[in-house]
Amino acid sequence: MSNGMEKTAVVAVVERVRHSRYAKTVQRTKRLYVHDEDGSSVSMLQSVFHSFGSKVRDPETGVLFHTRGAMFTLQRGAPAELAPGRRPPHTLCPVMVDGASGEPHLVLATMGGRAQPQVLARVLLALDAGAALAGALGPPRFIVGDADTSGSYRVAAAERDVPGVAVDSLTANGFDVRMIGELDEATGHAQALRAGAGGSVEGASDPRADGKAICGP
Repeated sequence: MSNGMEKTAVVAVVERVRHSRYAKTVQRTKRLYVHDEDGSSVSMLQSVFHSFGSKVRDPETGVLFHTRGAMFTLQRGAPAELAPGRRPPHTLCPVMVDGASGEPHLVLATMGGRAQPQVLARVLLALDAGAALAGALGPPRFIVGDADTSGSYRVAAAERDVPGVAVDSLTANGFDVRMIGELDEATGHAQALRAGAGGSVEGASDPRADGKAICGP
């Protein structure tokens, strides 16, 4: 993880490292954030959904087509009913928080399937309580519900350093709690940029991922 404070452009980007501890995992969502010296910000998520997406590649550009259309249904009257001109529901949640004067103040996003809103809410609450950007991304997490959109809502994945009182509360409320390792990417990994006073920008990357924040001209 790399953090920095600069007055120039900042980019936070996830880099997949062939020989890293994540090399054998399958991730289909990537994040890219930019904040430049003019105060413009971008929070972008890109995902092919299933592994290798639709398995159809454009021969000229090499672009792999996604399978987000899998979230449509043929059920009559359903909110996600397949119809011309409609967009399928999805789990992608790029976030941009405006400052007091309406200028971009924070850009944030995460991977994690339908766990994304939970991860984002925890990070935003930590920041609102005064946490540093890097400090808001690293604390132990638990995720309620299977991150896979076809999975159960009555399960929970908790990193093994999550406080016992939280695990006990989940169990008491009927969740099947599965303990996982510390800093496990199954609980999502987020990156964020935050604009500060005097044009400075702070960037941070979740320690659960091979990401980095780059500050420079």
